[in-house]
Amino acid sequence: MPPARKQHFFHLPPELRNNVYREVFSHPRCNAQALRVCKLFYREALPFLYSHQLIFRSQTSLYEWVASAETIQVSWVKAIRLCIRNIDLSPVLDSVSSQPPLRPRSPELINQELERLEQALTRLTGLCELTMDPIQTTSPRSHQRLALCSSFLELAARRSPHLRRLSFISDKHSIICVQGLRNLQSLHISGYLPNTPAETLEVLFSLPHLTELEVDNTFRLYDSAGVYHGRKPHLSFTPDVLRRMRPLKSFGIYDFGWTTITPVNGSKQRSPEDQGVFVNPEMLQALYDTHLTTLERLRISGDGSPETKMVDALRVLLRASRIEHFETSIPAFVSSIYVNSLPPTLRSLHVDNDYPMFFVEWSQELLSRKTCGALPMLGEVVLCCPHHCSEDADLRKFGFDKYAISEHVRAFREEGVRLNAEARLWSSVYASGTISHSRQTESTVPSIL
Repeated sequence: MPPARKQHFFHLPPELRNNVYREVFSHPRCNAQALRVCKLFYREALPFLYSHQLIFRSQTSLYEWVASAETIQVSWVKAIRLCIRNIDLSPVLDSVSSQPPLRPRSPELINQELERLEQALTRLTGLCELTMDPIQTTSPRSHQRLALCSSFLELAARRSPHLRRLSFISDKHSIICVQGLRNLQSLHISGYLPNTPAETLEVLFSLPHLTELEVDNTFRLYDSAGVYHGRKPHLSFTPDVLRRMRPLKSFGIYDFGWTTITPVNGSKQRSPEDQGVFVNPEMLQALYDTHLTTLERLRISGDGSPETKMVDALRVLLRASRIEHFETSIPAFVSSIYVNSLPPTLRSLHVDNDYPMFFVEWSQELLSRKTCGALPMLGEVVLCCPHHCSEDADLRKFGFDKYAISEHVRAFREEGVRLNAEARLWSSVYASGTISHSRQTESTVPSIL
């Protein structure tokens, strides 16, 4: 008998090979070295590698990589995360130069930096998602970085008109810069932009495809010493703005920072008007009035204990909504109150709580509601709790497709606000064998063989 033919990987149907590529590059321990298998593997797997977000720690690393990468690599880049750094001013300060008039000036160096960034954006023809890391306004030369970042956002609006997702968490950047992004679908901004509510509404209403919005609180009333900073600045995002927007499918409000620090001397207590800048009954009522029938995903986070009016408003919203994904991180979230308010359309639930044994109460309530048929669609539950509580959890007794009890880990930006949900750290233990990873790819990839 003739010897059996050796099966070759590329004899598999393209659909199966795509599943292999997708699985390989979704694993957090896998890196771009897998592309070195062969040229055909490289060509077929490259789109799957670049389907993940690329992280650039500075604008220099961005335009240097774009300049050195091949066109086929750059064209597949879909999402980047960029941190704007201070530019090198040593040429301006160089005292050795014998021709002082020939020394470049600071504005000239900034213009040169912008030209390089513009060239990089011009080559990133497939860019659909841009995340700008926040800038700490108290850092040295922060005004230079803010100016450079604002100019870069204006460049992105001109050179990347196909952007669908944009995140810039800063209260120093005007929202006017996104007005030209007609294809924008998702936007993550600060609620303290240097714009009036009318200007904010005008820009948001001018984006015809905007269906996802996240609003952060980037203003901190108290510093690390517990010193009260006085009145809050004017809000650019108000309940009236939310009420008059086009209907949204996804909405997130993050109120971390407004009660971040408790005064150590105890002499200055937070007043009621200092709490719930965005997480309040008025905002939830606006969400109810305009977005109730279209809302599919809701994220609510804060570091203050909810008052009775807030609890009632949230219960009314949840019961009447068609929400499929609900994520929350609010202290003192009592299970018996909120689990009974979850809508039957709910598919996934993520809860982060400081209460030591909250997962026991939530698990019992959720299992009871699931058993009686009140939550027929619920298949994914993630409860984030203190580490010492997760050790006693028996995950096998819960009838969910995916169930996790995680160590309580929160990641904050430089300004002390909530990091993107995609960047949150979860050290999860899953009952099922299916584990989903959110992978972020390094910006260094091998060139073609």
